[in-house]
Amino acid sequence: MATPYLTTEDYDLKCLQQGSHHDPFVVLGCHPRDDHWVVRAWLPTATSASLEGGIVLQPLNNSGMFIAILSAEEKERLPSHYWVEWIEESGQVNRVISPYTFLPQVGELDLHLFAEGQHWNLYDILGANLRQVDGIDGVLFAVWAPSAERVSVVGNFNGWNGLRHPMRARGRSGVWELFIPGMKHNDCYKFEIRTMYNGHCVMKADPYARAMEMRPRTASIVYSSDYNWKDDNWLAERRHYDWQHAPISMYEVHLGSWQRDDNHSFSTIVKSPTVWSIMFCGWVTPISIYFRLANTPSMNRGAIRLPLTMPQPTVLEAPMIFVILLTTVISMALVFFLTGCQLTSPKMGSR
Repeated sequence: MATPYLTTEDYDLKCLQQGSHHDPFVVLGCHPRDDHWVVRAWLPTATSASLEGGIVLQPLNNSGMFIAILSAEEKERLPSHYWVEWIEESGQVNRVISPYTFLPQVGELDLHLFAEGQHWNLYDILGANLRQVDGIDGVLFAVWAPSAERVSVVGNFNGWNGLRHPMRARGRSGVWELFIPGMKHNDCYKFEIRTMYNGHCVMKADPYARAMEMRPRTASIVYSSDYNWKDDNWLAERRHYDWQHAPISMYEVHLGSWQRDDNHSFSTIVKSPTVWSIMFCGWVTPISIYFRLANTPSMNRGAIRLPLTMPQPTVLEAPMIFVILLTTVISMALVFFLTGCQLTSPKMGSR
C-alpha cells in the first residue's frame, strides 16, 4: 500500500505518546479513509502485532502505533469487535478484543441526570461494572474527573501502564469511560489521572469500587454480588412505618476490634449473641447500627488496636458480613437505620 496510509496525525500520536489524549477513539480502532479502511492499535510495549485472520499490523517508526490498511473486502470480513494479538518486549504473547471498537456505553440520560444531581443509581454507572456488550463479556469502567486531561485504567492486565488503556471523555460532563473486554470478577485496577494544569500523573483508587485490596495494598477490585435477598416482607412493612416520628435506640458495632470467632474471623458474627442480646435486653424500638467495614487504614481508628499477628478480614469478606448481619436483623423484624456506614460495596444484590 502507499506510504501515506501508514501515517497518522502527528498531533494524535504525540498526545498518545505523552499520555494526554482525551479521546483515543478518534484515532484508534477501524476508521474509513478514502476508499480504504485504516486499523490502528496503540501498543507501546509491543514488538509485533496482528489482527485476527492473519492481518499483520505494521509498526509506525517504533512509535508504539501499529497500523493495517484494509480493502473494502477485507473490512467486510473483519468482525466489528476484532481480536488483536501482539508480542511484548518480554516475549509474552497477548490476545484480546480491542476495547476501541465499542460505542459509548454511558447513556445521555445518565449523563444528564448526573449533571443535575438527580441520578439515584450512580453505582450502576460509575466504578467498575460487569457488562455484556454485543455478546462480549467485560467490565465497563467510568469515573468522574472533570479536571483531568487524560484518564486511563491500569491494573495487572496491562502492567499498570497508564499509556495502554486511555479512556474516552464524555464531552463536558467530566465523565470518562472505557469498556474492556475480558476483564472479570476479582481483577485489580486503579485509575491513572493526568491533571489538566501541570500534566502531573497520579494513580487513584476508584471511589465507587465495590471492593478493595487489604491494606497496605490500595487497588480497587472488580466485584459483583449474586446474593439472594429474602426481605420482601420487611420491605412491605417498611412502607407503612413512620420512622420520622418513632423513638430510636443506638447500638454501635465496631467489627475491627470486637466480636470475632475462635478463628479471628467476622464471618460467623451472626451466630454470636450480638443480635439476640438486643432482643433480650428489651430493645424493641428501632435500632441504629454503626458499621465500619471498609478495608481502610482507619478501620481500627478510635478502637482497640489489634495485634499485627491477628488475621484481618479479607477484602471480600467484609461486604458479605454486612449483608448476612443485615439479613439476620431483618429476619427478626427489627426496624433499623445505618449511620456512618463505610462499606467496600455500595450495593449488594438488588437492594
